[in-house]
Amino acid sequence: MSGSVPPTGPVAAGLPAGSPPVVVAMLTYRRPDDLEAAVPAVLEQARAVEPPATLLVVDNDPAGSARQVLQRWAAPDVRYVHEPRPGIAAARNRALDECPDGALLVFIDDDERPRPGWLAALLQTYREHRPAAVVGAVVSEYDAEPDRWIRAGRFFDRRRLLTGTPTDVAATNNLLLDIAVVRRAGLRFDDRFGQSGGSDTLFSRQLSQVGALIWCDEAVVVDRVPVSRLTRSWVLRRAFRSGNSWVRTSVVLAPDARARSAVRLRATGRGAVRTAGGSARLAVGVATRSLAQQARGRRTLARGAGMLAGVWGHVHVEYRRAPEAASDGSAPAGVPTGRPGRLGIVVVNYGSTALLPGALDGLADGVPADVVVVDNWHSAKERAAVAELCADRGWTLVARAGNDGFGTAANAGADVLLGRGCDVLLVLNPDARIGPEQCRQLAERARRQPDALISPRIVRPDGTTWFRGLGLDPRSGRVVRPAEWRSGPHSWLTGACLTASAQLWRRLGGFADGYFLYWEDVDLSTRCVLAGGTLVVADDVVAEHAVGATQQSADGRGRAKSRVYYRYNTRNRLVYAARNLPTRQLLRWLAHTPAESTAILLRGGRRQLLASPGVAVAALRGTSEGVVASLRELLSRARGGARRSRQPTRRVESVRPDRHVRIYGNVRTAHLERLAAMSPAALVYRRHRYDFDPGTAPAGAVLARRGRLATIGHLLRRRYDVVELNEPMAYGRWLDLVAQVAAVRLRGLVTGRRTTVVAYCIGYSDPAVELTERWPALPVRPARALTRIAVRTLSRSMDRLAFGTTGSLELYRRYVPRARGDWQVFEGLSAPCECLADGAGNPSPTGARILFLGAFSDRKGIRQLMQAWDQRGQLPDGACLRLVGKGPLTDLVREWADDRNDVRVEVDPPRAEIHRALRDADVLVLLSQPVRGWREQIGLPILEGLSHGVRIVASDETGLASWLERHGHCVLPADSPPATTLDAILRTARDPRSRESVLADLPHTDQRLAADLWLHAEGNKA
Repeated sequence: MSGSVPPTGPVAAGLPAGSPPVVVAMLTYRRPDDLEAAVPAVLEQARAVEPPATLLVVDNDPAGSARQVLQRWAAPDVRYVHEPRPGIAAARNRALDECPDGALLVFIDDDERPRPGWLAALLQTYREHRPAAVVGAVVSEYDAEPDRWIRAGRFFDRRRLLTGTPTDVAATNNLLLDIAVVRRAGLRFDDRFGQSGGSDTLFSRQLSQVGALIWCDEAVVVDRVPVSRLTRSWVLRRAFRSGNSWVRTSVVLAPDARARSAVRLRATGRGAVRTAGGSARLAVGVATRSLAQQARGRRTLARGAGMLAGVWGHVHVEYRRAPEAASDGSAPAGVPTGRPGRLGIVVVNYGSTALLPGALDGLADGVPADVVVVDNWHSAKERAAVAELCADRGWTLVARAGNDGFGTAANAGADVLLGRGCDVLLVLNPDARIGPEQCRQLAERARRQPDALISPRIVRPDGTTWFRGLGLDPRSGRVVRPAEWRSGPHSWLTGACLTASAQLWRRLGGFADGYFLYWEDVDLSTRCVLAGGTLVVADDVVAEHAVGATQQSADGRGRAKSRVYYRYNTRNRLVYAARNLPTRQLLRWLAHTPAESTAILLRGGRRQLLASPGVAVAALRGTSEGVVASLRELLSRARGGARRSRQPTRRVESVRPDRHVRIYGNVRTAHLERLAAMSPAALVYRRHRYDFDPGTAPAGAVLARRGRLATIGHLLRRRYDVVELNEPMAYGRWLDLVAQVAAVRLRGLVTGRRTTVVAYCIGYSDPAVELTERWPALPVRPARALTRIAVRTLSRSMDRLAFGTTGSLELYRRYVPRARGDWQVFEGLSAPCECLADGAGNPSPTGARILFLGAFSDRKGIRQLMQAWDQRGQLPDGACLRLVGKGPLTDLVREWADDRNDVRVEVDPPRAEIHRALRDADVLVLLSQPVRGWREQIGLPILEGLSHGVRIVASDETGLASWLERHGHCVLPADSPPATTLDAILRTARDPRSRESVLADLPHTDQRLAADLWLHAEGNKA
């Protein structure tokens, strides 16, 4: 690339020789014009200081729109990284991750312009004070003259302090950070504030507790305020959000439940005072006709209202984005990018700092790995010790404000590693030991078996086997050691040393919350098996576990365990049962509880009961807590009246099957077959298709057939956390959808519990067109108006919409330009087919093996393909056409193929033969045609072809048309002439792209399942 900006002007004062490197991070999201203006201005100052600074541009646009802009400034001191995860917190964390150890990181926004001497002034202040952070000044300039009301309210006036003044809060629009201090403290920007704003407020308030924040008034940047923000509604929304995020960050900073209650109580008082004061000031302004009093009164009122809303848990989402398709995220040529995938090691620490060197020393040196230590709060002394150790070893510290338990802490560490691109995770106990070579073997096995949880064989320090796979007695819930262990629903792997691919970890959602300690690994193992994964014990890989080093009693006597051990082992046995077992089996476990709790207590021997009677109290407490959890679950099931089969359904990300429901108008066998891999939920349907076979439903599925009124009554009576309905574009369901949404919302108003309403959208046919085709007397304009009202009303009444294709999203945007809920695109693609492990078929010398797969019908374009193939003069030698399917035109297809030696017809072959045909094909053709009342949503043959690495020729009628074009496949107009169609087929056949390159464009997981997990994940509640 060319056009880099040379250094200009005199060399500014910077840091002395041997000083830490300086990185200037600029976060951007779809602001190419601002980026073009900001980059040269920042580069000029970055190259003028000593030592010269590096510019890091973090692109938070999933489409990677900043890549082209950065092409102009390719140079060693300019780096581009793509962070596709939405939210400013994710982009800020990526900047932290990309910064080298010991560096100084300077944040500046892409819509800001630094004044001369800005960077040198920040560095000079840092050199004089050596603080944790230096905070610079921000002044506002307007793109247009603002309203007098906005001027009078001083909404864009920023604070100014004398240089050297300490402060306790800062934004990241002009901020220098000492990365060494940040990493010692284990601080990161909280993703919970990624789209609501406030992550920088929380971060800086946490940082001020471990180091000084010093003001530098000479380091000035100019914030260009666009016209879109110069409105009364925008500034009042910002004031509301400011109060809302301040209370939320204060609650997060509180160390325990009592302190959080005190924070909420104080915030309620302050919010009420601000609300009353703002109202009074507004009244005075109206009475005196003072714009300043009116504007400042409304600002105070809005901030107070935001504080009160924050007290009660309301989250104001300021940076909500429109949904978009995924991007490959590749960087432009010449611009360095972030780190590739590697092994990530998570260790959860609680008062065990002395054990960490033995567990971790040498691992990262012997195998490419990132190490994250998650420290649950134990004491100030322990926190200081673990921070010093992590800084010395180069490990990343994630410091938790409290003790959240093992599973939640491990998930926090895994999130950090997944954000860095690690493709394999290893969860390791502080009292476990494993060598670099064993780590490498586990990582390689996880890459070969991405759907497997893997544990090594674990031995005690004396060499005897401690763990080689365990099981559960399904009748009583007792932990057993089977004579011959194998993966199954009653088997489990220990979390002491556990490996999983990033793909599987995301799919399962990590450890479930609510266990605190013990049994979360049993729960994870169960969910893995029921989600289609496997459990593997690698006998040839050995780790060592100093059993009891983190769980023995305080005095360390003999076999005795800690009170925490007894409480949570007895409690979580029943918590696991309540979450995962059907009613009859749960009752059986309850009946065995006295015996099992006693057995757990006696693991520490009988003498401990005399020496420390408190352990019996702990076991009794845990047992009673588990019994209460089980009884609550049984009561909830009794109220719902759902009957379950013998095996539990899969539970993903703490989803409760009895709190989730799918309500469909029509179902068929395909819906039931997919249930096994989807989030567990009851299925309520009105009708079923001809191929409906209830026997194909997975064990544990809850099915119910209801009429219109019965369904509405069901929604009014039952409490659900998530309700999935038919999509708003299904015009034949509009009346049903309106009634169902109204029932859900009415119940929420009465009970005070809000239910999340979601839908999976794949419609690609315009309802307005279908209405005019069905009723020709209906004019086009009224049809479009009716569609707009119905689709907009229903879409905005739903909290989350997942789109199966970009085409479907574009159709919705036509009628709903602005979304209120969360919208997300999951291009309806399948992962590479497992059958490819057996080989991809024999290579064709001509590369012209053409396959049609699907219904022999007009809407699938079989006539168009036959007409194109009749242009025989263009066919190369050896070209052949294989037609696989059945349908109303079967006789016509057979008759046409009889006279052609290069055409082969197979009517309704077995599934194995279809897979073989896909493996042998070079090109798959599906020329879907427009038919009254129908339009191709995706085209299952296209998905199957892609999952086998076959190049595609399709018409523009499929909802995947834009994705196919972006990834090098051929898309034709549906009415293309035969010669054009054949030419496109042959050009695609000559395409040198390999099968592997086609497969590389596919996701690692089925996107329909990913969409379902997103829709039903309780953590995504709007």
